[in-house]
Amino acid sequence: MEQSQSGQIHAILQAVCSVGSDAWCFVPTDCDFISHCSLAFLQYWDISLGVPDQTGEVISLDNPHLAVAFEKAGLSRRWLMEACESSPHAFAEALQLPSGNEPTRIDRTVLLDHSGRPVGRMFTVAGAAFPRLRPDVLARARAAGVQLGRLSPREKEILDLVFDGHTNKAVGRRTNISEKTVEKHRASIMRKLESHSIAELIRRVTEARLLSSD
Repeated sequence: MEQSQSGQIHAILQAVCSVGSDAWCFVPTDCDFISHCSLAFLQYWDISLGVPDQTGEVISLDNPHLAVAFEKAGLSRRWLMEACESSPHAFAEALQLPSGNEPTRIDRTVLLDHSGRPVGRMFTVAGAAFPRLRPDVLARARAAGVQLGRLSPREKEILDLVFDGHTNKAVGRRTNISEKTVEKHRASIMRKLESHSIAELIRRVTEARLLSSD
């Protein structure tokens, strides 16, 4: 994977972790750690890892804070690790957890890459959503939304293609304009969204769109 593409993916994941309201975590295949989780996931389990912004950070499945949180919910300290190891061929299923006064449903889904190979499991707490965003994230998302509104229809069209990972050459072919014109539009987009890198641009767009989708 090219470094620029990896940076874009990381920027999108960080934005989803910070702004998304669903409680979820992602555990890569054959790994014993959570590679990404939403802020709502930590809030749901009342997990404090001593870091102001833990989103997007690697969290070991043996993390003592996780173990304590699961025990408080009436679960095994290792339930998440056991859930990753069991039913390796089940691509989508619901786990009923005897948590609290009522059972908690966790949706477990195997994610595949473009070749159809499993890359990890996504665990989502059914019905757990936190519509209130952190003030700093909300302010950032609103500001990005205002900036997006300043783009021309052509710039929005080009931004959509850039967001989807198309090169300047591919954007030019799809919009019937030259690469040089695409570059000029991209420079204008970067300026209007006050972004100094493609990763920063992708993050701004992702946050704005997640906010508008709520």
